[in-house]
Amino acid sequence: MASSNQELQQLTTMEDDEDEVSYTQKDSRNDIELDETVEMEIDEDPMHVDVNDEQWVKCIPKLSLTGATILAAIIGAAIGLTIALTGPQTETQEVFKVTYNHTITLSEVEAGNVSIKNVYETQIINGEPVYFYYINESNGTTEVPVEQLNEDWKAVLEFPGKIWINALQLLVLPLIVLMMIILPSRVDQVGFIGKVAVPLYIFTSTMAAIQGTILVWVIRPGEFGSSSTVTDPNAADLENLAKVTELEAFLGIFYQAVPQNIITAMADLSILGLIVFFIIVGVLLRRPNVKIVERDAIINASKGILRCCMAAIVWVIWFAPFGMMSLICVKIAETENLVSLLASLGMYLVTLILGQCCHLFGFYPLLMFATIKSNAWKFFTKIYEAPLLAFATSSSAATLPRSLQVADKAGVRKSVYQFILPLGAAINM
Repeated sequence: MASSNQELQQLTTMEDDEDEVSYTQKDSRNDIELDETVEMEIDEDPMHVDVNDEQWVKCIPKLSLTGATILAAIIGAAIGLTIALTGPQTETQEVFKVTYNHTITLSEVEAGNVSIKNVYETQIINGEPVYFYYINESNGTTEVPVEQLNEDWKAVLEFPGKIWINALQLLVLPLIVLMMIILPSRVDQVGFIGKVAVPLYIFTSTMAAIQGTILVWVIRPGEFGSSSTVTDPNAADLENLAKVTELEAFLGIFYQAVPQNIITAMADLSILGLIVFFIIVGVLLRRPNVKIVERDAIINASKGILRCCMAAIVWVIWFAPFGMMSLICVKIAETENLVSLLASLGMYLVTLILGQCCHLFGFYPLLMFATIKSNAWKFFTKIYEAPLLAFATSSSAATLPRSLQVADKAGVRKSVYQFILPLGAAINM
């Protein structure tokens, strides 16, 4: 009896082991099939790009792309300061006072045997030629800023930065156009997500503007330093802008959203008009009256070009350290009277950094807690790589591949971040 019980127990144990092995193998097969499905979705996603910015170049270990960009910016600033502060900052020039409406007749010239210079007008008065001329009179001396960087060296130093900026600007238009066409086909509930996304963007932008205005009123960065050292090349445009009323500014938003000519809007890079036009095209492609063959042809062609553009963006951001170093170096080196300018803009930079920190680390955590009762600080630890890259490159388009990656790792729903992030990158959010 005892032996039969032992045999029965052994048989039961063997059956359990077989079931466990069978379940484990089945579960493993399911996991493999799930992984293959995920990999297939990733391969079919034209916005997916493998970006590993933790290692910039292999010859310099433990140096990320963000760290390299910040380090290059510091080096560029140091070189620019060295060029700007080397040599005399000002030179003495004689100032002349010009006085007009001096006259002399031809008979006076001949009688006095004198020569006349700086004649700007001749008239016949009472039958005799009368010469009008001006006199340059010395009015003392003044100190004039000296340009430390000549045109040839400026062209050489700014060459990498200009090429980098041109490459980024070159990819902005096709990225906006293609993403807006593809976006509606990637999201089943475009209307629902759009109803949430658009008010959210408007609300956060409005709060950022209010917060910035309050900081400017409190700190008043324009009262520090000498305002005479800061010149605005677009002063005439600012004067014209000041004449625009609030109603005209409000109606201008709708005029920009509906441009008269889409080709002109593309040439002028009118972002709002491009977004509205091409996202409507993407929505209309989903209508039943559009043939499936036609829709698939447009969508597939757009996906192919978009995949190439996303790969090109990765190449461009890899040269961000060289571009940032070049731009910062030239901007500082060509600045006249740098010390006074730094005094004028120093508090502006402090205000700008303070405002961004308050908005990022104060406003967004409060907004997340008030809406979804979530801890924004824990979420920020999952996505911090994207803001750091955005800070280093100063480009929403260049940060988009990394933003898509960190959103997926953070567990954000794919249908949400595939619509929100490209739209936010297109409007520089």
